[in-house]
Amino acid sequence: MAPQDERAKELLLEAKRLVGQLKAFEALAPAQEALGIFRELNDQVGIAQALRPMLIAQLARGEVKPDEALTKVKEEAAKVKRTARDGRRAEAAMQVTLAAVQLAKAEPVKAVLAAADAEAYFQREEDYPALADVLLEVVAPAHLQRGDGQKAMDAANLVLDVAQKVKDPEVEARAWGLVAAGRFAASAEDATEAARKALDLFRKLGSRVGEAQMLIELARGQLARQDALAALASAREALKVAREAGSWAQAGKASEAIVEAQLQAGQPQAAHEEAEEQLKWISEVTPDHSSKKGLASAMSAVVVATAVFKGGDAGLEVVKSYAGRPERHHGMFNIVHRY
Repeated sequence: MAPQDERAKELLLEAKRLVGQLKAFEALAPAQEALGIFRELNDQVGIAQALRPMLIAQLARGEVKPDEALTKVKEEAAKVKRTARDGRRAEAAMQVTLAAVQLAKAEPVKAVLAAADAEAYFQREEDYPALADVLLEVVAPAHLQRGDGQKAMDAANLVLDVAQKVKDPEVEARAWGLVAAGRFAASAEDATEAARKALDLFRKLGSRVGEAQMLIELARGQLARQDALAALASAREALKVAREAGSWAQAGKASEAIVEAQLQAGQPQAAHEEAEEQLKWISEVTPDHSSKKGLASAMSAVVVATAVFKGGDAGLEVVKSYAGRPERHHGMFNIVHRY
């Protein structure tokens, strides 16, 4: 393998790893560099593969809109030469990228349809890493977005089989996470067991981000089952892990789960105090793309908690008071209007 080609593949792996660890906003630089090298090498497959984390990163950073990303994918797809030696594989990789963008647009049905041919191709060619990729990144999440827990579980269970073939523990951990999410969505009795399996695997990998995400998923599942106390414990642990990992977006999501658990437990005053405390804390974190997402979640929690505790539009007024202080909210005034 030529040094340049090897460098591009390393960068691509790094970009995909960051996306898989919920750090898409950090994946832009390696994805763009990989894409540039693949273009120089005229590597159709590499271009299609690098385009995906690059667009996902740009979407996460708010640098492109979903429709703009979709147009970009279609432009690149039109350049693929199917008659070339790697043409069919490049086409399949581009289909996965298209599906990923459609999923980002909250169009899960279109995403599943766009990924279907690629999924069948990778299965037929026994390209297991690529098959795991499309199932983990598009198919299972799309079914979850549709609320179809059973189909999400089917896709995740297939990934578990693939994980045995590629011998990738991170793929296995992520697959178990999707199995758990699917089981929770389908109200399956063994959902908690699957979540704890995924949690254990992420801990063995030393993935603090994966651990925090699974604790958040566990809390959400427990909330769906009206187990407020268990959900509160899971969410608090998720918040602790997310803070230690510096994953502010996850810290915000954990804060939302904490507040929801307290409200479900009939503790509106405690939920209100918790929400304000977490908003104050995260508003003082050094601004980056992750902390901005965390701040949005914390603001959302304040809106809900204050509205329940004080009624009316009081929650929105609290958030507006934060939005009025630029040094405290990282220029996030527009977030208020989303809620």
